[in-house]
Amino acid sequence: MERNNKSGDRMPVELEEIIKFIRNLGYDVRKPERKSIADELLGAFEGAIPEGETSTEYLKRLREGGYGKY
Repeated sequence: MERNNKSGDRMPVELEEIIKFIRNLGYDVRKPERKSIADELLGAFEGAIPEGETSTEYLKRLREGGYGKY
């Protein structure tokens, strides 16, 4: 859905306006909860770095070993 603004450019209708319109029709509308990217990735890479080694040490070892140069 688009509408014209004062300068004549077309712009998308804001989500808030759509939600307000649907609520005015009598429907219950819930906004989806936003999760941060950190929350979504939390645990996704668990075990990728060997235990007892920091990420910095692991990356340094990979670079020295020529990882990704082939």
